[in-house]
Amino acid sequence: MYNLRNPKQRARYRRATTRRRDSNFNAAERIIRAVFAKERKAMLAALPRVGKVDKAEWTKAFRRVWLLAGGDAWRYNEETWGGAQRQALKPRKAIELYLSYKEAPTAWLTYVADYIDTKGGDNITEISATTQDKVKNAIFAGVEREEGIPQIAERVAGVYDGFEGYRATMIARSEVVDASNQASLAQARDAGSTLDLMWVATNDDRTREEHAAMDGVTVAYDQEFECDDGTTMPGEAVNCRCTIGYAIPTEPVAEDAAAAEEIPPVEWQDSRSTDTLETLLKENLGIDANMAGVDLEYANATTEALFNLAQDPKYKELLDGLNILHGNDQGERALFWSFRGNTNDIYMNQLLDSKTAMMNYANGKYAVLKDMTPDVVSANATTWRESIQWNLEHELWHLKSSGFEATGDMGASRVFNKAVQVELGNNLSFYSAYSDREAAAEAYTAYAHGLTDNLPESVIKYFRMKL
Repeated sequence: MYNLRNPKQRARYRRATTRRRDSNFNAAERIIRAVFAKERKAMLAALPRVGKVDKAEWTKAFRRVWLLAGGDAWRYNEETWGGAQRQALKPRKAIELYLSYKEAPTAWLTYVADYIDTKGGDNITEISATTQDKVKNAIFAGVEREEGIPQIAERVAGVYDGFEGYRATMIARSEVVDASNQASLAQARDAGSTLDLMWVATNDDRTREEHAAMDGVTVAYDQEFECDDGTTMPGEAVNCRCTIGYAIPTEPVAEDAAAAEEIPPVEWQDSRSTDTLETLLKENLGIDANMAGVDLEYANATTEALFNLAQDPKYKELLDGLNILHGNDQGERALFWSFRGNTNDIYMNQLLDSKTAMMNYANGKYAVLKDMTPDVVSANATTWRESIQWNLEHELWHLKSSGFEATGDMGASRVFNKAVQVELGNNLSFYSAYSDREAAAEAYTAYAHGLTDNLPESVIKYFRMKL
């Protein structure tokens, strides 16, 4: 749902991923502190000798943290790379995008086991060695001053006070970030993603200069990054808060060439007549269009948007047999509309000229740039012509959702109740507050384009289940 080559959407992705990842920090810190607390008792009991660090306890703790943070990232990774795969400008290999794991899948359990045996084991060894060195230094300092066991015990306890504070936080957060990134990457590869990998830096005053310089840098899906500090992936360095992201490759992957044969990408050129546009839609997409009397630039933008949508598998079936009609009963605001009675018809506004439509978009875009709520969610589109496509997606949602939209425990009337309509009307678009159906369609369009920051969790859950 995020086009990470767009800096604005990359910032949204960064916030959403950080928020979800940060929700695991407290639990991870408790796990690490519990190991240090148990270790403190063993060290104090062994005085005046240096006690042993129980690596088995650390292995269990690391496994719990990685299954916690990584399992969460694996389950919801569709939001990180799936949207970009769907938004690809050129057709790509068909892959499963919607995931519904209730527990971490077997593939992730296997990955964690391999991690503990390799890199995780190295980290545990390093932690153990650092711990023993610090305890040894505390004991020697006490012995040099001819202190008794009670005083030396206080020194060792002071060391562990720090361990259970700042050090537990550092270890927990480093492992959560690394686990989250590695799970995201492993899940995308396991599902067959061929998207480029992107380094997404946190970009604040605590970010390493080397990592800030990597923000937005991409490599092929099977390659590693080359950061100046020697790291090859976000989250690899201690206390790194960078995130792995996914972006549409600038060149199509070779294995996807066959998928492009059915509906080739269109290098769009505006037509001089609506008759020509109607023929293009009928012959290439199977869409019956009646654009007589419709503003020509508006008709061209609509046709281009339909060809773009035809590249997306989830719209292809809906577009086949679609009727594009013209109407004149919606005033000068609506671009398109549909009726519940016929699930194959979308109406174009015959009264609307492109200049008026552009002005409406410009007003909405101004509201977005000023952090105000626009009339419709399509004001978030980058250009006026792109907003045409967003509006069509809004209407296609009505057609797609007619079978499940209104009823049931997860029907629109239940999920998009009055309270949710008001919340969406305040945060997403004024039109969202009009009805449960319009709230659902506006929220769907936002969800499809990565605007999840303004959606309640119940709405996000609704789309995950329905789609």
